Amino acid sequence: MGVNIDTVLRKILEAIWEVPSVIGIEWHQDTDSWRRIDEYGNTVNVPSGYFDRHPVWGGMRRCTLAAAGTVNHYGANPRGDGLDLTGVNGRVMVEIPKFYVKGERPAANVYRWWVSPSARPGYVVHPAFVQRGGVEKPYIYVGAYDAGFDYDGDNEAYDAAHEKLHSRTAKQPYTGDADCIWQVNINGLQNEPVIGNSLSTPTESGFLLVDYVKTAGAWGGGGVGDTAILWIRKPGDATCGWVNDETITNNTLANTLAGGAGLGVDGAPAGRVVIEAHCRTLAGNIGAGWGLFNIWSLSAVQLLFYTEYAGANSQTLVGKGIVDKASGTGFNGEVSGFNSSDTNIGVNGTGSGTGVNGVTPIVYRGIENLWGNIWQFIDGYEALDAAYRIIKRTGTGVFANPMAGGDYETSLTVPIVTDGYISNIVYEELLKYIFIAAAVAGSSATYLYDYWYGHDATETNILLAGSTWDNGVSAGVSSRNSINVAATAFRYVGARLEFIG
Repeated sequence: MGVNIDTVLRKILEAIWEVPSVIGIEWHQDTDSWRRIDEYGNTVNVPSGYFDRHPVWGGMRRCTLAAAGTVNHYGANPRGDGLDLTGVNGRVMVEIPKFYVKGERPAANVYRWWVSPSARPGYVVHPAFVQRGGVEKPYIYVGAYDAGFDYDGDNEAYDAAHEKLHSRTAKQPYTGDADCIWQVNINGLQNEPVIGNSLSTPTESGFLLVDYVKTAGAWGGGGVGDTAILWIRKPGDATCGWVNDETITNNTLANTLAGGAGLGVDGAPAGRVVIEAHCRTLAGNIGAGWGLFNIWSLSAVQLLFYTEYAGANSQTLVGKGIVDKASGTGFNGEVSGFNSSDTNIGVNGTGSGTGVNGVTPIVYRGIENLWGNIWQFIDGYEALDAAYRIIKRTGTGVFANPMAGGDYETSLTVPIVTDGYISNIVYEELLKYIFIAAAVAGSSATYLYDYWYGHDATETNILLAGSTWDNGVSAGVSSRNSINVAATAFRYVGARLEFIG
């Protein structure tokens, strides 16, 4: 007779902790109360450290992932101590172990969900773990940071296929609508720069080098045939302002980057228009299995959060996040790893930066800015007048704008068109793990605590999650924006990477 290792592990855990490894949560919407439950619906109290030792929550940990999807390095703990978080050794991701789920509604406005580390009768593998191919995966990987921009390789002939998203510390998220990040062509190359250098021209200063590629000639050539492309940004500024033939000074290295008579900046800078499809392409450029944070991965993390905390008030339970800044101009959020959030968080990967609550990042189980800083594109979701369209639970759908007919499932529920704080959720077979708003009569101190921007009539709307740097108490783990179309690009909207393969 074969031995079921998952069953053995479960029984050992239950014997050690005197609580089940299968853990559930019940939200009683009428009384606005939460309780943890065992697999039979009985109230259960868990000992201190239970979730840190659980195979699912305790198994969430930062790592660096190669383009092929293999783990290059793990840290000494889930926080990632010992990892190079700069991206040198791969994209910094959070590994989430596969888990199984069950959901039910035993009475009106009473919702129950369970998480199991092993297969059990009546449970199904969470749909996140079969996305991008329809094959069950032991792990999914979610970007530890808001996605930034990367040009991978100096191939002396610019190729858009080398433009990619990255996940690494100390970088500005990739956002914008012809602002925030600009592509600048230059000639008359002199001293090669380093990514992150501070740049200026005689007419404007305060720019930072996001990335660059030499396209012809050589650094130090100094002639019209020596050319490169720069990607630059200026925090808090919505315009670039560089003009033809301006000499570029590298303030960090105290030298001239490019310039001379009739040289320097070559043509008007082009702002990047960062829409969902563009980000999806840049994620796919990394390799097979890479894409944008999708609706099923998001719902998996959201369920884990609710279950761990037996509640939804994320801004109190973990921290407000970067939500209390002024709107400003251009990009006015913060770079990844801001306020020592890489090291100030707990060993389990949860906590916040060193700054003031409301203007410092939060981190949940290694995932920074799950709410706050920027809105994030969530792939595999569309809202139309008649129904929601969700990428197939089987994992056989193709992510696109719009999704093709064979790639999605259609809800029975008609999308809500009202904005407000979420007070109740949709419960039907397709949507029971996605936590979509059914009513918005709540507040920042009740129910799911966070704001829902409802569907705009006659449009096909995409989904954004998390809220931006000036959304205040409306932000949180449940905050969603379902009012934008696929062509949406703003200075406060970006992406998060995932790998499932």
